[in-house]
Amino acid sequence: MTESERGRSLPNDRRLRWVIATLLAASIVGTFAISAYAIDFCVGASELIRSACEIRNDEDAHREMGKWGSSSRVETWTEVDDSDQGRNYYARVSNRRIARLRLFPLSELTVRVTFRDSTLFCVTVDSYSPVAPVVVQEWFGRTGSNLLWLSYLKAAVPIARVQLHSTLVEDQRKKAFAFRKRCLFVPQSCRTAEDVLPLVAELAHGGKAGNATR
Repeated sequence: MTESERGRSLPNDRRLRWVIATLLAASIVGTFAISAYAIDFCVGASELIRSACEIRNDEDAHREMGKWGSSSRVETWTEVDDSDQGRNYYARVSNRRIARLRLFPLSELTVRVTFRDSTLFCVTVDSYSPVAPVVVQEWFGRTGSNLLWLSYLKAAVPIARVQLHSTLVEDQRKKAFAFRKRCLFVPQSCRTAEDVLPLVAELAHGGKAGNATR
């Protein structure tokens, strides 16, 4: 290579190194941003689950709903209940932003607090993923022989639904809200409802679950 050719190649080499360095930096920044967003989503979902578990009466419900409104992670809204006798208060976190990049499947966690005649009626935690959706519902003020039961809702992907009465012993009640956090962070790692909520497996195999579908 002549001196003239060597001189011309130096700027090209610098440009190539600059392009590589820029792409590497962008990749690192992008990975960091996605990881930070995913962690923030997981923290928000954990807070909502903990919030739902803290609700034992009307006062608790109003306190926890007040926290939702002050959180930047949470989307909130209110709807009239289907019975026209009360209202539903919703809080939701999701990974929609990174799901749009097709790096992760959509994952959402929604808590719904239902009031009937100004009295706490039901708390619902809906953990959604495309392959293993799970719903937990805690009922207040209702009477019945079952305190804890499992059913499946008919859908393209069956939805496991765990229902409990608020008078259930605390140890069992906590199991009903013991969602695995990794299933929110990496939905691909949880292929079944039993993966998402271990209590589903306990109910399904322990003879305590009903087989009703709707």
